[in-house]
Amino acid sequence: MASRRSVGMDGMSRQSRGWWILGSIAVMGITACGATSPPATTQTPRPSAAPTPSPSTVVTSTQYAWTQLTPAAAPLARNSAGFAYDAATGTDLLTGGRTGCGPSAGEYTDTWSWNGTAWTQLHPIVDGPGEMAWFTMAYDGATGQEIAVGAYSGCGVVTGMWTWNGTQWTSAPQSAVLPDALDSYSVAYDAASRTLILVGFAPPSANGEEQPSGHSGPETWSWNGSRWTLLHPGTPAPAVENPSIAYDAATHQVIVFGGEVVSDPASIPQSGAASSATWVWNGTTWAREATPVNPPARYGASMAYDPDLGTAVLFGGVTGNVLGFQSPTGTATVFDDMWSWNGTTWAQLRPATMPSGRFYSQMTYDATRNELVLFGGSLNENADANDTWVFRTS
Repeated sequence: MASRRSVGMDGMSRQSRGWWILGSIAVMGITACGATSPPATTQTPRPSAAPTPSPSTVVTSTQYAWTQLTPAAAPLARNSAGFAYDAATGTDLLTGGRTGCGPSAGEYTDTWSWNGTAWTQLHPIVDGPGEMAWFTMAYDGATGQEIAVGAYSGCGVVTGMWTWNGTQWTSAPQSAVLPDALDSYSVAYDAASRTLILVGFAPPSANGEEQPSGHSGPETWSWNGSRWTLLHPGTPAPAVENPSIAYDAATHQVIVFGGEVVSDPASIPQSGAASSATWVWNGTTWAREATPVNPPARYGASMAYDPDLGTAVLFGGVTGNVLGFQSPTGTATVFDDMWSWNGTTWAQLRPATMPSGRFYSQMTYDATRNELVLFGGSLNENADANDTWVFRTS
């Protein structure tokens, strides 16, 4: 899902979000410095923060639109939460995330459900993946469960895993074989193989010890419903942290876009420039796509497959000097643009109304109501949002 954070999004690196991390401490009810829910958008269309592509790559249509909803209650402002459609319950599940800046930063441990009209806070016996410092989450169509994988960060970094059965969270036993401790986790459900595919970058050691697999660098793992397996593709996953990930149902491939380029795979990762590369997983190996057009380089963008459009959809993201991440240019751009991937190239979408620019927001496709749902995210390094948007085609 990533995107952490669809997905999804998907996880954030320790270096790029150092002002957020509180080790393994989980804090409820902390709002961001200047946290805000942007007002409903009624203004005329505004230009994207991204450079304007050539006319042939811009798709303007009245057949789709973003709408901001105004539920009576909503989760507190946050970014990097787990967010995924739950086919077993026909609702969208949100959990964890973080907000705040400087020493007041903290992680949430709450769990919420969205039914298309209202947010409902759930009260499982245990808090679940929000206890982890960073994680990613996706719905496992083979087992009918939400799967969250991430890192506990305290004296060191240790991978953890949680499953949601519709009412409760369950932690994987200590005896379980889990993926290596990674600087970011990105996961998507591969419907073609009926497995979860997880990618990330493994530093040479975690907790002062070598990785259990004896491997470092970009890694690809699969989950078959009962165990994790480290895969050894002929072409490895891209050496990036915090990319966007989604399963492309039209091409039956997992797609990865962007991320922060790892500049020195032989040592503890040092994040470099953001990437604009598109990679696909065909079930056996990774391949970089030679795209005629692609979105500007970024990380922390939200991505999900929209079957109504028949394409993967990318929204937002950030690049540059933000969150303690020092870019080569020394500047920062928070994107408010939207792109679609048709299996060959990218095209920019231009709905008349758009959410404000943001990164590490939560987005998933709600198959019950046939719409993309976007929640919250970081508006800048000082403010998070808790607004709810839906994207529909007609």
